[in-house]
Amino acid sequence: MAGLSATCGQHLVHGSRRGCLGQSQANSEQADIVREKQEFLTDWDREVAELAAICQKRGQDTLAHMPGTN
Repeated sequence: MAGLSATCGQHLVHGSRRGCLGQSQANSEQADIVREKQEFLTDWDREVAELAAICQKRGQDTLAHMPGTN
């Protein structure tokens, strides 16, 4: 779980950077971050399954290499 949390945290930090983004896009991304955090809190299993599907689509077998997800 710690590995998954760290990975999610990295994506959240990366997604929240506003450097060259327009304010509208930054607002949309911030809303997405809030929504994703809420989804992790309310439907953990579904979110882990969603991440597993993304990993598989990118050529990784599973999230098994991430601590706390197996």
